[in-house]
Amino acid sequence: MPIQYYLRSNPLPGREGQFMAQVVSVDTVDEEGLVDRVMAQHPTWERAQVVGVIESLVQTVTGLVSDGYRVNLAGLAQFFPVMTGKFQGADDEYDKTRHELGVAAAVGPHLVDEVKAKAVVKKQKPAEHAPSPTIYKENGEQVLAGRAIPGNIGKVLGRRLAFDPRVTDEGVFFVKTEGPKREIRAQVYAVVQPAEIVFQVPELGKGKWTVEVRARMRGGKQLRVGGLSVVLEALIAP
Repeated sequence: MPIQYYLRSNPLPGREGQFMAQVVSVDTVDEEGLVDRVMAQHPTWERAQVVGVIESLVQTVTGLVSDGYRVNLAGLAQFFPVMTGKFQGADDEYDKTRHELGVAAAVGPHLVDEVKAKAVVKKQKPAEHAPSPTIYKENGEQVLAGRAIPGNIGKVLGRRLAFDPRVTDEGVFFVKTEGPKREIRAQVYAVVQPAEIVFQVPELGKGKWTVEVRARMRGGKQLRVGGLSVVLEALIAP
């Protein structure tokens, strides 16, 4: 999959008429997704062992940084402790009420060299400010393709998802992918945030459905639409 980018105007003073590249992130891979990728490359490995190795690596790096070490993780990144806050002279000491201890990271040269060697880039049209849903969950489990059960708790994760639940043409819509065109809006919402929508799955007729988020951006008049790639088979609630 290529790294996609688009060009946008440079907003800095004195750079009028110049353009800069904006890389488009495909998605975020969490620990579970990382384990899935490792398992795909090594199908004979036990999943529990892969999870255990990752957890052990995290604990080891955390412990070393907590002891003041700078950890070089196989050329991918370096992790090291940092301290911020103002000190009142050379004799002043760390005080958690005035200072903050944290952790910083620096990208390793091996990662940079590998990405440069392997990546392919592709230019696309400038990104449209629209809802960008990426993950659909039902009753807490991520759904890549499968069922949608009326009454379940649905969740959409992504970016720019917020909308006005009082406006009937905004919200989460289930759109039928076969037969006569049909769409059903979710009516009950528990959370409506830019990165998360939690709602009750509405009554759906049998068939295959996709999920769309529709919203107006920042008070604008134009209705924007963002769709998920999942296709769901609607089932009857037990």
